Amino acid sequence: MWVRLLALLLFMSWLGCEPELIDVSPVSGMGRSEVPPALPVRSEPQAWQAPEFNPEAPVFVRLTAPQYRLAIGDLFGEGITPPVRLEPDVQSDGLYAIGAAESTLSPKGAEQYVNGAKAMAFQMTEEGYRDTLYSPCEPTSASDLTCLKTLAHHWGFQLWRRPLTDDEAGAMATLASESAKALEDLDAGVRWMMVALLNAPQFLYRVELGQRDAEGRLILTDYERVTRLTIFLWNSVPDAALLERAQAGEFQDGSAFEALVDEMLKDPRARRGLRNFITEWLHLGDLGRLLKDPNVFRAYNPDLGAAALEETLSVAEWLVFEERADFRTILTTQTTFVDRRLAAIYELIAPTEEGMGKLTLPDDEVRRGILGHVSFLAARAHVAKSSPTLRGVFVREVLMCQEMSPPPADVDTSIPEPSEDALTLRDRLEVHMEDPACSGCHAFVDPIGFGLERFDGIGRFRILDNGGLIDPSGDLDGSEFDGFVELVSTLAN
Repeated sequence: MWVRLLALLLFMSWLGCEPELIDVSPVSGMGRSEVPPALPVRSEPQAWQAPEFNPEAPVFVRLTAPQYRLAIGDLFGEGITPPVRLEPDVQSDGLYAIGAAESTLSPKGAEQYVNGAKAMAFQMTEEGYRDTLYSPCEPTSASDLTCLKTLAHHWGFQLWRRPLTDDEAGAMATLASESAKALEDLDAGVRWMMVALLNAPQFLYRVELGQRDAEGRLILTDYERVTRLTIFLWNSVPDAALLERAQAGEFQDGSAFEALVDEMLKDPRARRGLRNFITEWLHLGDLGRLLKDPNVFRAYNPDLGAAALEETLSVAEWLVFEERADFRTILTTQTTFVDRRLAAIYELIAPTEEGMGKLTLPDDEVRRGILGHVSFLAARAHVAKSSPTLRGVFVREVLMCQEMSPPPADVDTSIPEPSEDALTLRDRLEVHMEDPACSGCHAFVDPIGFGLERFDGIGRFRILDNGGLIDPSGDLDGSEFDGFVELVSTLAN
């Protein structure tokens, strides 16, 4: 019950609400002022006081590159090509979605947005797209300010995610009119209006100015709350239908927003929102550039990273939308989705001849969950060998949300070469940990990574390393485990 209350309070604060005093009594039908029989009744009830709350200063959150591109596709159709190069996103606390609130925009980045908007505006006036651009009306001349203003209201509403004021729409119409006259091209004038709308902070950023409620508190507008929801759940901006519902006042009470969340989660766009979150959370964005030494890993192929990414995203999507599973199941599930290349690495029979197919790992299989995926095992390894250290750091930082300090600048990070007394990588790391300058960090992460050492640098199962028998036992904060399956079970618990 307390977990549900905490989640409710967090969600209300995320929506820009102030929590009310809520009855959390387990006694059915008990009112807010009543007291459970088992508790003593105060003779002089004390008034409830809200704890002191100092909110963070508001910031403009820029659309990430994936959000920008999805927004263009959602608003104008898949045929409009968004810019390939945009200002690089910045990670903070492991997520680009958080870094978007902290990143700045360079002059080069601003130029990329302008050039991209100009290219898209040219596409919008070509055959096949003109009907969309001019769906509200098509101006008859550069002096047709009525239609130009209608276009500004129509596209500004969708791009800025709120209605334009008459002054804003008038300024955009004037820009289009004067540009058309100067260039002697009506379409060119409209294009410059679209460029201005696309490059305004109101489109590139989540602008949250709020409004005062009846008690004088500053709260988010319905437009701003709908935008937060769509960015969070769909990784894109709200469509015209959602904005029109906000404009009609449909979301004035909290229950309407609850229903909206349920509705949005049933929309196919929620799946791509989940995929983006999983990609950011598990740091899967670099899998398209996965590189391995083909002389060491014969199963490596330049397409392996893309297949590995799809496996992990498919499993997450299946667990959330089909199974509605416990969150921790992502660590222990025996269900996965593989193509023939991944099936070969896992030494299993591919479920389909082409593409990804669903596969249930046998009970005696050594592989479980996302820590048994190539997406993790290959990405947290070196070009020609595995790495208990990289894998242990991932578990600590990404799964357990613990911060790891970087090694001192002058520390020797090299590990001993294989020898008769230290054949396996584990043996060599244990020698390395005898150095006091290294043991502090390595003793914190390597015992976790040792449980993953029976998977090589590409994710293939093995028993030997350099001819030596691999010991997969380890320790996680005092909980000893013997091998991979016990490790993931310990983590899940």
